[in-house]
Amino acid sequence: MSGQIGPRYRLLPTTTDMVFYVDASHALQYVDSYIWPDLSGNNNNGILYNSPIYNMISPPYYYFNGNYNTYGNLGVGSIGSDSSDYTWTIWWNPQSSNQNYFLARGRDGAGDGWNLLTGTYSNKINCAVTINITNPITGYPYTTYLAESTSTLVLNRWVNITGTYSKDNFIKIYINGVLEATTALPSGYTLRPSTDGWCLASVNTSAVFGNGYMGLAAAYHRTFNDLEVQQIFNLTRNRFGL
Repeated sequence: MSGQIGPRYRLLPTTTDMVFYVDASHALQYVDSYIWPDLSGNNNNGILYNSPIYNMISPPYYYFNGNYNTYGNLGVGSIGSDSSDYTWTIWWNPQSSNQNYFLARGRDGAGDGWNLLTGTYSNKINCAVTINITNPITGYPYTTYLAESTSTLVLNRWVNITGTYSKDNFIKIYINGVLEATTALPSGYTLRPSTDGWCLASVNTSAVFGNGYMGLAAAYHRTFNDLEVQQIFNLTRNRFGL
């Protein structure tokens, strides 16, 4: 039986530059239908596969357990343009120190099917971009650039991670509203093409999945400045105990 569950908390404002916005605290989460409704108004609803567990105790979240094919997909309609700028944000509580992927744009089979990504490697948090420039070392037709956090991953603690991508300029990572790293990008290139949309707790169909709690995730098709990233964090931090 479907029903409205979960207390209401302060939500991110709905704006015309939103691509999608899913929030576990919203009262209209119909968990038994395995659909995580998109609050942006764009109808990019998240389809949840292999039963991520919903927790309605404060703060509400979905638990993605890191097992094969437990993830969410926001559909082809969420992909947007490969030549756009982007900002993406997520509240995540890691339950494993292994390599994890929290949020990705694109999921085209095994291999590097993504082009924007938030995940962890060696206890550091990364925001990454893959653009269509040939890698001079491997010869692969796409090259990945990382912005890596200076702070380390802490298990069982909520963290807000925001990435910003400015075409021809940079990729940045913010932890709890504070800029931690900027990586310059070459000009004249677009994102690696993808035939899939944004994905939750997954990066491709056969590799690493996210193991943790997800409170909310959102993406925008423009680059936020430092003040705007701080505002996202401040709007939602109280419910996550920060």
